[in-house]
Amino acid sequence: MVNSIASTPVIASSVTPASTGILQSQLRRYEIQLADWCACPSAKTPAGKEKIADLQAKADATKAQLQQADATRSQSEVAETGATTNAQSVPGQVPGGRLLDVFA
Repeated sequence: MVNSIASTPVIASSVTPASTGILQSQLRRYEIQLADWCACPSAKTPAGKEKIADLQAKADATKAQLQQADATRSQSEVAETGATTNAQSVPGQVPGGRLLDVFA
């Protein structure tokens, strides 16, 4: 898929979040562009201020997506760890999920 530099991916709740590597790359690109525009003489013009505000909004949105992806990953890891712990602690169950009949 080809995206223009100005595009921002939209992440719906039912869609798997974009890879954090991609999001970090986008964030770095927005931050570099933002720094360039802030240092530019045209930063004080209305068009420059609009461009800076646009880049800042994109950087903020990307940061929020990164935080959401990290939170989702953390929740998944906790759920996987909990499922593994519960599976291991079930009496009468052996590794691999098979049940073992125990007669006393």
